Amino acid sequence: MALPSPDAFTQDALRQSDDVAKDPLWDGARAADDASPSAADSTELWADVVAGRLRPYSDRLGASRSYAILRSMGRASGICRPLNAAEAAVLSRVLCGEQQKVISTELRIAHSTASKRCAQALEKLELTARTIPLPIAVAAQRAAGVVTAADLRHSPFTYEGSEFVVASIPRPKVAARSMLTASEQEIAQLLVEGRSRWQIAGIRQTSVQTVSCQLRSIFAKFQATGRYGLTRRAAELGWFDAT
Repeated sequence: MALPSPDAFTQDALRQSDDVAKDPLWDGARAADDASPSAADSTELWADVVAGRLRPYSDRLGASRSYAILRSMGRASGICRPLNAAEAAVLSRVLCGEQQKVISTELRIAHSTASKRCAQALEKLELTARTIPLPIAVAAQRAAGVVTAADLRHSPFTYEGSEFVVASIPRPKVAARSMLTASEQEIAQLLVEGRSRWQIAGIRQTSVQTVSCQLRSIFAKFQATGRYGLTRRAAELGWFDAT
């Protein structure tokens, strides 16, 4: 049996729950994840992504966890495309929530060079036109040492003769005593999970302008910028801790 096209999952991964449209690949992924309740070494996971040994394949939201499937490129057909040191450095810092203008200044490179390196890294990972799955973003942050919390785990499994790894993390949950309003809490959670402001507006049945205003308020309260900056603050505040 041929492997399913990853696009069949990724196009709707942020709109569907894991209990919708079950399939054998995801059954295997969930079984592997359930068999590894303890957190694993996320440094190893991110290192394998950077080295091209693992390539993001598909992602999906479950009732309580966010999942990403990565395909092993060691024995799989296709080309192993590792990131070079410059690409990895920029992408890691972007995923840690740093702005590219800050990255370019500290690395003493042009802003256009930083943007190009980030784009090249995403192209190699085949993530140019896709949302970076939440478990992968948090794995990069933990590998960089900017966060230490988060119930992130990953497990290998095999499907139709191909090797995969499933990574998962609890869906973000804002603490009851939060500086955010109820609406801002929902919007923050949706953004961290990977929804765009247009998707958030659709889910909340409001305008994109309203969502943009609420996001500015959220970023100001947490002194963070963008999805990855907010994800970093979420990890620091325990939004992903096991309950």
